[in-house]
Amino acid sequence: MCTALLAFTALDFASRADAYVYWGNAFFGTVGRANLDGSGANQKFITGGNTPAEVDVDASHIYWVNRFDNTIGRANLDGTGVNHSFITGGSAPCGVAVDTAHIYWANYDTGTIGRANLNGTMVDQDDFITVADTACGVAIDAAHVYWANEGAPTAPGTTIGRANIDGSGANPSFITGANRPCGVAVDAAHIYWANQGGSDNFSTTLGRANLDGTGVLHSFITGAASPCGVAVDSLVPSNTFSFADVLKNKRKGTAKLVVIVPGVGKLALLGKKVKPASKQVETATRGLRGGAAEGGIEVKLPVKPKAKTKKRLNKKGKAKVKAKVTYTPEGGTPNTESKKVKLVKRG
Repeated sequence: MCTALLAFTALDFASRADAYVYWGNAFFGTVGRANLDGSGANQKFITGGNTPAEVDVDASHIYWVNRFDNTIGRANLDGTGVNHSFITGGSAPCGVAVDTAHIYWANYDTGTIGRANLNGTMVDQDDFITVADTACGVAIDAAHVYWANEGAPTAPGTTIGRANIDGSGANPSFITGANRPCGVAVDAAHIYWANQGGSDNFSTTLGRANLDGTGVLHSFITGAASPCGVAVDSLVPSNTFSFADVLKNKRKGTAKLVVIVPGVGKLALLGKKVKPASKQVETATRGLRGGAAEGGIEVKLPVKPKAKTKKRLNKKGKAKVKAKVTYTPEGGTPNTESKKVKLVKRG
């Protein structure tokens, strides 16, 4: 496994006013932290891990993999509330990523991608995504999950895999021709990976391709020495969002759709059977609800039936509608997701 050779692995940055850089000290069993300018480095910010390697952060927590304990750890961003067994049952986890709804990780030994809710519930170690090789490194965007199929030094893996964000449509050979890839990252336009090479190849490369798998460049950056782990600093804000609760008003036959977004921007709701609605997302609306909403901004969009659907509600007491929600982050590109809602009206 790649990080057995590294003391410092998988740096991540928190995007807050008091942001820090975090890293895993695999040899020392600790997670380190420093200010973004490199000052105030604390190599023992979190202790007691077992080969803590790749890390990721959201607005509330830091997450890391304990490779040889087969767990995912979590702590508050200030280092309190440490739980090295936040998620258990992994298989040499190698890579972790979070969005506003879930935690994702790569299980190296079983060749699977695991997923759980942000509060640690609904853990799926083996059935979420099954890949064709030893998985090392995982990345996500609004639409997809990506991973590297590393293989062994004597039998190097050659592919980058991709699946839909819900785990469907898995393609372990989304990109081929890599050289024992270890680590993967995405931004708004490209996917990147580290080609660490076989046991006799220390002069290796970083690869890049378009998000649709075209334009593959396995030697995008040359001159690396058995690289493992890659990150990209994107200037484009995330447009990933998720649905949480549906709050129904059965007296009026309306509902409120709870949407979780990563930052400021605009939300718009459309649908053939529902009235259009929109809301400007401000940081003042931030609310940590736990689970899917943890670390995100909570916005409630009204779901109100149009005249024809309202008549059906009055007559039958229920009606199914489809809401199309578009989130456009400030300075970013829009993303649209659909949600089916069952409206109920009772006298």
